[in-house]
Amino acid sequence: MYVFKKYIVIFFLFFVMKIDAQNYSVKNLTIQDGLPSNIVYDIQQDKIGYLWIATEKGLVKFDGDDFTLINSLKTTTLFIDGSTIYAGLENGLFIKNKSNEYFIKSEKILSIVKHKNKIYTGTIEGIYSLENKELYPLLNNSTVNLPSVNGMISTEKGIIITSTKGLYKLHISLNKSYLNKIEKGVFTSIDKSYNSYIATESNGKIIEVKNDSILKTIETISNA
Repeated sequence: MYVFKKYIVIFFLFFVMKIDAQNYSVKNLTIQDGLPSNIVYDIQQDKIGYLWIATEKGLVKFDGDDFTLINSLKTTTLFIDGSTIYAGLENGLFIKNKSNEYFIKSEKILSIVKHKNKIYTGTIEGIYSLENKELYPLLNNSTVNLPSVNGMISTEKGIIITSTKGLYKLHISLNKSYLNKIEKGVFTSIDKSYNSYIATESNGKIIEVKNDSILKTIETISNA
């Protein structure tokens, strides 16, 4: 689940297990196996190897054999930083670090990213920064309102943002932040591909971005 992971709802979780050097076994895992819901929004793996799964009915940890329900809140997106799990919810941010758990109320969170040692959340009402266990709206010098920040990815010089109002580059400095618009449209996701970034529009169009410029546009069947 990469480019489309935020918007394709998966109704079954397929677990791929390597048997030997050439063969793999694919197992379909559902609520019959302990998954709280067959609707999965995101999957991330931590440094130990556990899978963390964002589902319609809660956050789950999977060790390869058993599912452990962490909470029963609808989880929309995940981000893992070392031993800390950040889970975006319908009504806030859930943070888990080993046995310590926190909940911070906010608008619905659609994306989470770490940039220069700070956590940012993309919500249905713009971008927030996490400071001292609180979420603060990120101010910028642009009049652009950014509803539904669907995806974010950190780069050396800022954060590339996919939103319902376009594809943007967010530049963050000590005193201020500002937006540069890369492309108009309704963008759903962003991911890294070698030395560039791949953004996806809601109509299926795929755009390759590098250095705040569009390198290539790929037309798909849905928008051809």
